[in-house]
Amino acid sequence: MNTNKKPLSIVERAKKTFVGKIVCRIMGEENGAVMMEYVIVAVMIAAAVAMGAYFFGKDILNMFGVAGAAATGDNTAAETQTTAAKAGAASGHNAATTHNKSFPSATDEATGDINAAGNN
Repeated sequence: MNTNKKPLSIVERAKKTFVGKIVCRIMGEENGAVMMEYVIVAVMIAAAVAMGAYFFGKDILNMFGVAGAAATGDNTAAETQTTAAKAGAASGHNAATTHNKSFPSATDEATGDINAAGNN
C-alpha cells in the first residue's frame, strides 16, 4: 500500500462525480480555455488561407502552369499561358475599374452632384 498519496479534498472528490462535473462546468472551470483560444486562432488562419485561395487561386494556378511549362522546356506553352494570365489580369483590372466608376468621386461629393457618378 502506497502511503505517500495525499488524501483528496472534498472539492476534488466532488469533481469526480457526475453531478460534480456538471457543477464545475456551470461554475466556469477553465481547463479547456487555452485550447479553445488556439482553435480560434487556427480557424482564423484557415479562413485567411481560404479567402486568399478564393481571390488569388486563378493567378496562382496560372503561375504554376507557366513555371511547369518552362521547367519542362516547353517555351511555347509557357508563353501561351503567360499571355492568358496577362489577359485574365487585364480583365480583372477592367472589371475593378468599371466597378470603381459606379461610385461618386470626391469632386462629385464636394459639389453635391450625386447623379454624376459613372459619367466619367
